[in-house]
Amino acid sequence: MTEDVGAIVLIANYYEYDFKKMLEELEDKTYDGICWKCDLEKVKEGMPVYIYYSSMPDGINRICLASEILKTDVEPELIRKSFNLDENSQVEKYILISKPKAIVPEQIDQFSFENLKKYNINNLQGKRYLYKQSHKQLLKLLAENTKNIGSKRIITELFGLSCEFAYDKNEIFHSTKHTTFKRENGLEYYESHHFIHRAQHAINNKPMSEFIESKDNIVILCPLCHNRIHYGSIKDKLYMVNKIYEKKKEIIKEKTNITLEQLHNMYLTSYELKKIDKEKNS
Repeated sequence: MTEDVGAIVLIANYYEYDFKKMLEELEDKTYDGICWKCDLEKVKEGMPVYIYYSSMPDGINRICLASEILKTDVEPELIRKSFNLDENSQVEKYILISKPKAIVPEQIDQFSFENLKKYNINNLQGKRYLYKQSHKQLLKLLAENTKNIGSKRIITELFGLSCEFAYDKNEIFHSTKHTTFKRENGLEYYESHHFIHRAQHAINNKPMSEFIESKDNIVILCPLCHNRIHYGSIKDKLYMVNKIYEKKKEIIKEKTNITLEQLHNMYLTSYELKKIDKEKNS
């Protein structure tokens, strides 16, 4: 195994990873990198490191960042300082990785969990080695699709979210502040909404079921807009559904048999549908 190790993959949970601390470490010249808990034995300085994030809001878990090992064993006193630990406390083994580069956003889906299976990577838990022979093509592709950007831009470009209607010109949504709050990990809180509801899973229609769970069916909304699309006025709900449908209609037509009228029926209650019919006939 010693000669074969070409890189390592570190795994982080999007909702649990401390992005706030990552920025603090990158701005602190004490480290000039990021401390990462890692007990893998076959690591060496200069080895490429790729960071894979699970629980992504769009449902697509993927490799997002690229780095390299600066130190294979960080001094315990630096770890205690970094994590505000007592000077006598025991510390686990940490490596120091360089300031991360971003995977080019336009190419990032190449490195999703589903696509990594093509390279014989079927299990991503905690951390793992990549071997030069079996993963040679993947390592080449990763190296070709990274770029240097500022630390704060990494957060906004790869992990930052905004409400689908934050920049909508409609008076109702334009005047809404789309306010949210910051999570403990430093990222603003938004919600993932399945545009075609999960209840529409088709037993005998695999493409449609796959679409429902895909990122093409996910809409990021602030808490207010997420509640509005479910519980708002008829006017607001229809506006939001029509707007999202217009943006996604080509892929919806390709992957599903759901029409705009069916979407209206999906979002409106029976009372609201009767009210519309009554107004039409009056």
